[in-house]
Amino acid sequence: MESLTIGKKLLRFQNCNSKFYPYIEKVLKRLPEEVCFSSVLDDLNFEIISFGTPDIAGRFINFSNKIENLVILNESILHLAEFQIIHTVAHEIAHKIAGGGETGLYEKEAEELLVKWGFEKEVEAADYYIPIVESEGYQIGFKWAAKQEDLSDFEEFYQEWDEEILSDKRLEELIYTSDIISICDQLGLVGESFDILEGEPVDIPKIEEGTKLYPGDIFFDKGIIWGIMSFLKAKRSKIG
Repeated sequence: MESLTIGKKLLRFQNCNSKFYPYIEKVLKRLPEEVCFSSVLDDLNFEIISFGTPDIAGRFINFSNKIENLVILNESILHLAEFQIIHTVAHEIAHKIAGGGETGLYEKEAEELLVKWGFEKEVEAADYYIPIVESEGYQIGFKWAAKQEDLSDFEEFYQEWDEEILSDKRLEELIYTSDIISICDQLGLVGESFDILEGEPVDIPKIEEGTKLYPGDIFFDKGIIWGIMSFLKAKRSKIG
């Protein structure tokens, strides 16, 4: 009954892409009941919206109620792993509950609240996934995957990656399967510039030992993997 109630009440967030609904629902089910209902679903002064239309210069939204707290989700995160999206949604809701906090350390207090609610796994994972998805390796992996017709070698790892249950052993196997050096060679990463995800041109330094863009460096290799898997998710969800 609770799941049915949550699912029905989620529909009031009409200015949020419905693709976020499953993730928001999973977050709400894990929150204390008072937070789930009183502070989120039944608080008509609270709204969740999303944006993802860079081709539109502006957008007008007419809210029927006075909005005091607003969560804005970037639809580009929909191609990230499920645990990353859940962390983002839960983190933003935590900001609403924490308010200004006692110390003014907004991010720290929001994360502490998540741990209190039982999101320890997501909080710990954030320490390494955020730098990864912001890395050059991630961008390179996504761009390379977009050029491939067959990504079947990566499909068997996809669910484990999405749920953050990919073991170190399986990750090593995946990195070996990926052939990072071949990926870099195919993209001609020898100092030339190319557009990343239809963004601004990015200068990719020559890949040589001693630089941060060196195949074999675990941070760089993970970035490649996350980029490839994110493209798979975008393709499955018809986001990209």
